[in-house]
Amino acid sequence: MFTLETAAAQARSSPSTSIAPRADTMRPRVDAFPIPCDHPRPPTNGRSPPATTRNPTDMDDAARKTALRMIPYGLYVMTAEHGDEIAAATVNWVTQTAFAPPLVVVGVKVDSGAYTVGRAAGHFALNVLGKGQQGVAFGFFKPAEKDGNTISGEPYRKGSTGAPLLDNAIASVECRLVEVVERGDHHIFVGEVVDAHVARQPEGRPDEAVLEIEGARQQRLLRRLRSAQAGPSCATRRAAHAGPARRPAARRTRRGALRWSIACSVVPV
Repeated sequence: MFTLETAAAQARSSPSTSIAPRADTMRPRVDAFPIPCDHPRPPTNGRSPPATTRNPTDMDDAARKTALRMIPYGLYVMTAEHGDEIAAATVNWVTQTAFAPPLVVVGVKVDSGAYTVGRAAGHFALNVLGKGQQGVAFGFFKPAEKDGNTISGEPYRKGSTGAPLLDNAIASVECRLVEVVERGDHHIFVGEVVDAHVARQPEGRPDEAVLEIEGARQQRLLRRLRSAQAGPSCATRRAAHAGPARRPAARRTRRGALRWSIACSVVPV
């Protein structure tokens, strides 16, 4: 009869046997045979080495400008009022980012009056400009001046939020400022649309009725005018350079669209 005592006795009387090691334990350690290298490897502390990042200064400046100019945009007049202060400025970095609630974002230059007044007021309006309203757009590249019921010569009325609404704009939206993203020389105003107005219905698609900057020459002009908002006036710069006084001029192209030229060309493009 086989019992546990019998099995124990047989185990004690039999010679000791060794258990073969597992195959995976016979593999040499990775660090047992160092790989020749001209440069020592930095310690990783058990983590993967960081990915190689490209220095931003290595970017092709011409390619960057060309690629970013391919992003389409329209022209709008951002308006705001706080106490006795009123501001109106042409902006073009505008887009919708959400449906519910309806949100729009605007890139606003940090040293502009629109930024100061809009942030203090907590609300602002975006006045949409239509085709042929280049003069209105360029009129708000300088600090706004209030005279009765006009801002820089444009009639306006107050909206439900108190923000000024231009009478000649084809549409406008009133926004409550819900957040400011502070990055770069333009901060991002995130506005929740709380009211909307349409002065006249577009004949075709709504986005085709918006005034847009087209062509490299008009884009250069837009950048020069934007730079002039925060700096000295063109007249002051011309006097400092002792150059001949010239006035902005406009001429018609073969298509009949206005192309604007400006004598204040001290800002590099």
